[in-house]
Amino acid sequence: MDSNLNNENGIILKVFSANNKYLLLRMLLNKLIYIIHKKNMFMKQKNNQYSQLKIEWNKFNKNDENKKVRIRDAAKKLNCSEAELLSLQISENLNYLEIKDLNVFFKKILTIDKIMLLIRNDFVVHEKNLETKDIAFNENSFLFKENNDIILNFQPESISHIFHESKLHAKRELKSFQFFNSQGDSILKIYLKGKDSLKFSKIAKEYIVDYNYQVQENLDKTTTTPKIEKNLFFQNYDLKNTKTIQKNILRSIIEKFAKEKKQISIYAIGTSSIQYHNDFIKNIVEYGPWINVIDKEFNIHVLEKMLDESKIFEYSYNDKSVYNIEFFDKNKNLLMGITSLKNEINNFNKLLKNLEII
Repeated sequence: MDSNLNNENGIILKVFSANNKYLLLRMLLNKLIYIIHKKNMFMKQKNNQYSQLKIEWNKFNKNDENKKVRIRDAAKKLNCSEAELLSLQISENLNYLEIKDLNVFFKKILTIDKIMLLIRNDFVVHEKNLETKDIAFNENSFLFKENNDIILNFQPESISHIFHESKLHAKRELKSFQFFNSQGDSILKIYLKGKDSLKFSKIAKEYIVDYNYQVQENLDKTTTTPKIEKNLFFQNYDLKNTKTIQKNILRSIIEKFAKEKKQISIYAIGTSSIQYHNDFIKNIVEYGPWINVIDKEFNIHVLEKMLDESKIFEYSYNDKSVYNIEFFDKNKNLLMGITSLKNEINNFNKLLKNLEII
């Protein structure tokens, strides 16, 4: 009798286990179907957003008044990000890249003969033309090998989206790598300025992936953009005095330093980035509302009327006064700065006194 009971219990247990497995499989299958359905609905929504923005972008481009509008400014007009607009143009000449190790990638970039590093904010564009034999990359900075002077300091961890673009501009091929954060804002653009066109394209091909709405899927418009610390030789010394000047003094300063042929440090603040020029400036050119320095190794473009306020910071450095002049927009955002090189303090101060700024 006990034996029969044990057999019956065994059969019941097997049936129970089989039913449980069946129920578990059904639950897992239903969960999987739900996830796939949600994913399909999400992708359909993103596809619709993508298609709608593409219609608006095409309409925008058909308007002759918009022919000279840069993509960053167009994005603001269309209430989207630059990366979103760029993603609409995915084609043979515009690719989405997936780069696991940015350190390796940037070191590959330094095998190209000559590049331009470009950062910008709404009103200032800062460009450095560089022969890569003279520079190195170290974790989050491009710097000169000779003196370790930082050219560009940025936050690689803020990079979420990367594109490679090849296009004709003024009848010349223009190739670039473009880096954006999770909000779709540009952090850095690297342009080919030398003759290594094939090598530039070969590097890009190593990282090309299919575009599946990665920008739209991972767009984050809530996270605050992290700020980056300036790298100035006197920044850890005592701040003696701060003075605010409402009038625009940028033009008079750069014109004076160009005329007197004295070295100067000019830096600009980008999205999670700061770029520096520590050298002479020569050719100052006006183009519409922009004032520009157009030199062989350095360009800066400033929408002068948007510089709302200037501040002069006086530091005490080895018994000398060192001045740092910073320029802000009406929302108190720091746009750019001008200061002295370490070995040019006396010349810098003398020219500021001549301009009656200090």
